[in-house]
Amino acid sequence: MKRWWVLVLMGLVTVTFTAAADLVIDAHVSLGGTDRSADFVSIIGSLATVDHDHVDAVSGASQHAATPIWIGYGFDVKGARTFPAGLWGLLLFGAASTQTLSLQAPQLVKNTDGSFTIQYEYAGIAYEMTTDLHGALELPTGLYRSRVVGTAQPGKPDLISADFSTNGTAAGLQWSKVWDPGVPSGATIGGLAGSKTGPIRTDAISSRIYSWQGFLQITPVDAGLNFHGEFNAVSSSNPY
Repeated sequence: MKRWWVLVLMGLVTVTFTAAADLVIDAHVSLGGTDRSADFVSIIGSLATVDHDHVDAVSGASQHAATPIWIGYGFDVKGARTFPAGLWGLLLFGAASTQTLSLQAPQLVKNTDGSFTIQYEYAGIAYEMTTDLHGALELPTGLYRSRVVGTAQPGKPDLISADFSTNGTAAGLQWSKVWDPGVPSGATIGGLAGSKTGPIRTDAISSRIYSWQGFLQITPVDAGLNFHGEFNAVSSSNPY
């Protein structure tokens, strides 16, 4: 399947080959604190574009509805993921509410070899991604993993297992335990029947139609992160 067929599957009527990337994303995400003035997310692509979406300081809602647009790029026509779940969610933090950003608590770890590790929790799932030595995340390959560590509670903060959190919240997560394969899975979360922790898994792309190929450059600045990514749609070698 040629690349232009991939773009047709994405909903285009007319396809023109150019040297430009099919998808370009820029974002800034604050890490800690309540000053969101620099946070934003911009998405430029053939499906739809949103320019400098950001959170409204009064309502807490995003101003230009980046989420439904980003969904169009993050899933194929069968609902399978074209981005790792953790990376897809990370880029939306630029327009997320301050409460959401605070509860999910994304963290940056600067590794001794010069790479970066980013980790956060959302809806009871912990996500981790590690850049190359130049601060870039590569797609579709790259180091992405996840683990079920808790469960979502409607209208309340996520409940995190005592195996991984000192206080049952994302703020109390002990990340060394989250990524320790020696901590077994299958523990009941907060006494809730049917809610159990899980094993460490690769946070993989699930689409068999297409995926995104390219790099997301991450640059730490002050108390936040700048993102710039350019991606092209690449057809699967094993389509449905």
